[in-house]
Amino acid sequence: MKKYSGLISAALLLVFTAHGWCAGKKIVCVMDLEDKSNHSHTWQNVGTGIAEMMVTSLAGTKKYTLIEREKLQQVIDEQKLGASGAVTAQTAAKIGRLLGAQYIVTGAVTEFGVKDSKIGVGGLEKVLPFGGGAKVSKNTARVAIDVRAIDTTSAQIVAAAKGEGSKSSAEFSGDLSIAP
Repeated sequence: MKKYSGLISAALLLVFTAHGWCAGKKIVCVMDLEDKSNHSHTWQNVGTGIAEMMVTSLAGTKKYTLIEREKLQQVIDEQKLGASGAVTAQTAAKIGRLLGAQYIVTGAVTEFGVKDSKIGVGGLEKVLPFGGGAKVSKNTARVAIDVRAIDTTSAQIVAAAKGEGSKSSAEFSGDLSIAP
């Protein structure tokens, strides 16, 4: 997933700079993206991973106040612990101090897939005339996301963007030693 951080940053930049949306520090909640890629991939929680990268990218800008909603129950449990008297009053989390989100960022992974291709000679089973063998493996990953920012007061979509990209990597393995 690290391969897509540039793509995600670009999509976020488009969303949050559209129509002057980022004027002033906004309180933002990023939700998991749905996986609508209709591709049978073995990756789990693609939308969750991309949402986590979005939170990290937004936090890095220091332009937004980010609030947690995915782990809200844990936050409430911590507040209840503070109210129980089990922790000192000075360090206890206060009940009723949660921030409301001005905007929810949501969207979908609309395309996701990894294509593997391999080219081999000798299959590494020492069948070449001089012995040995070699293999080149290439992986190409592709992702497309659609994200939008929704005003929580009016439910109006205030900004939307699409980001897409691909990344390839190759690996060589082989035994080209001369047979005895």
